[in-house]
Amino acid sequence: MKNRCIIDDEKISLAVSLLGGTALQWFLNLKLKNQVPSSWNKFKDKLKSQFQPIDFQENLRQQLLQLRQKHMDELTQVMLSVNGLSLNTSVYVRSKCPQTVEEAIREATTYDNVMAITSANVECNAINSRQPQQQRDTTPFTTATTKDDCFKFGLCFYCKEPPKSADPTSDPIGTWKYPTIRYSSIGFRVEESMSDPQCRNPMNFR
Repeated sequence: MKNRCIIDDEKISLAVSLLGGTALQWFLNLKLKNQVPSSWNKFKDKLKSQFQPIDFQENLRQQLLQLRQKHMDELTQVMLSVNGLSLNTSVYVRSKCPQTVEEAIREATTYDNVMAITSANVECNAINSRQPQQQRDTTPFTTATTKDDCFKFGLCFYCKEPPKSADPTSDPIGTWKYPTIRYSSIGFRVEESMSDPQCRNPMNFR
C-alpha cells in the first residue's frame, strides 16, 4: 500500500473489509461513537491494544527458541557439538578429527576422565608430601636408630628439637625425658634425663 501511495482512509477501509466477528463488531462500535482513528498508524495501535495478547511478544520469542534445524549433516553436528565443549576439551577433540557425533563424545569423555584422574593424583601427592612434616610434629621416636640420633645430638625425643630452656634438667618434676651426655674421667655415658619443659609436643614417659 505504501508503494501505491494509498491514503490512510483507504488503508483503513481495506483493513476493515477483512475484519470479521468480534473485530468487526468492535470497529462498528467505534464508528457509532465517532471514535474511528483518523490515521493508519492510530488504527493499527488501537486494533493491537484491543486484540493482541499481552504476552504476544514473549510467545513469539518462545517459538523462535523452539525452532530446530532438520536434516543436518553429520560433520555439522560434530562441529556444533565440539563448539559447545570447554576450551581444553574442544582442542583435544578437534585434534582427533572425529567423523561422527559418537566419536566426538567418546573422545571428550576420555579426555575429561583422564584429566579428572590426573587432578586427583596431583592433589593426593600434594597431601602425601605434607604428611612427613606433620608426622615429625605428632609422632614420637619409636625405632632404636632414631632414638640413638636423639641421644647423639641432644634432641627432645618427641619434637626432635634442642631444649629451649636454659637448663631443662633442673625441672624437679621429672615428667619428660630427653638425652643428656654425662662426662667422667673414664669417658662419657648417655643418660635419659628430663626433657625441655617448653617442648611443644611433650610425651609422658612415666
